[in-house]
Amino acid sequence: MKTPYYDYLSYALTYFYYRSLDGEKMEDIKVFHNEKVEEIRKTTVAGEVYQAIKRINRDNSQSAEMIVCTGYQEAMEIV
Repeated sequence: MKTPYYDYLSYALTYFYYRSLDGEKMEDIKVFHNEKVEEIRKTTVAGEVYQAIKRINRDNSQSAEMIVCTGYQEAMEIV
């Protein structure tokens, strides 16, 4: 299973998009230090991992064991 990590700009642009929808003011972002951008990054990675796992055993018709090797524990806790 391979889960691509997007560049940080993708997460920041998503954050700016949703801020603009809410009519909120734009602000500077410190890489890996903005709490809301980190939440977007964590949930995006968790979603990608979940989709990869579901592709292995789509209909749960057979027993399957998944072994995921990652250092990103926060994303795995969501999955």
